[in-house]
Amino acid sequence: MELFIFIFEIIGTAAFAVSGAMTGVAKKMDIFGVCILGLTTATGGGMIRDVVLGVTPPAAFRDPVYAVISIAVSVVVFFVFRRHKSENKFSDQTVLRLSRHRVVNFESRTSRLSKPPQNCTYGMEGVDMTMHEGKGKRAFDIILLLTDSAGLGIFTVCGVRTAIECGYISNHFLVLFVAVVTGVGGGVLRDIFAGDRPYIFVKHIYACASLIGALAAMLVWIQVGQSAAMLIGFIVVTAIRLLAARFRWSLPKA
Repeated sequence: MELFIFIFEIIGTAAFAVSGAMTGVAKKMDIFGVCILGLTTATGGGMIRDVVLGVTPPAAFRDPVYAVISIAVSVVVFFVFRRHKSENKFSDQTVLRLSRHRVVNFESRTSRLSKPPQNCTYGMEGVDMTMHEGKGKRAFDIILLLTDSAGLGIFTVCGVRTAIECGYISNHFLVLFVAVVTGVGGGVLRDIFAGDRPYIFVKHIYACASLIGALAAMLVWIQVGQSAAMLIGFIVVTAIRLLAARFRWSLPKA
């Protein structure tokens, strides 16, 4: 179980690092700024969680593997998109839209279609964008959605596990708060550092998915145990995210 969680933590860390790094590229930051955004997005939620729980130093400092992966991924993203931008394959707006990487309209393709539709809108916070043509780019969008959803699910249940292992199983509010912060905290810090309004506050099914999954994991943990709780919590979060992307679910907006 520990190996399973570690592997998916690495996947989630890499996915969130990509998100932060792509935001930095879109904001025309230098390589240092891109790496800082990637690192913050990937490890920020866990740092906030550890501070809230009084676990010091935070896990990101005790085990540098997550920071190393975040920085390495950010460097790769920086040079890849720098090269593509120099070849005019990606505009700044395209990079920024990709950096937000929460697909909210993922339309399924059926075998009856002779070719994929040319204008499939998807994006985040109500911003529509045109799906990139080509199988490679569509595959990239799909992988990014799946890894981000899996990362959110894993980080959420890891937050539940950390809070419970610290002895707070009877404090349900704290467990849920810590779980959601672990899942979405890095993205909030990324948006603040980049000068954007955090996306979880604007018409988006993301933090809600984390909250529902954390609640499910906590209840199952109390009744059954750790393994079942983490598995169910992960499935719930990931399923809600994918369904929200597929059916364009969103929260009411003022």
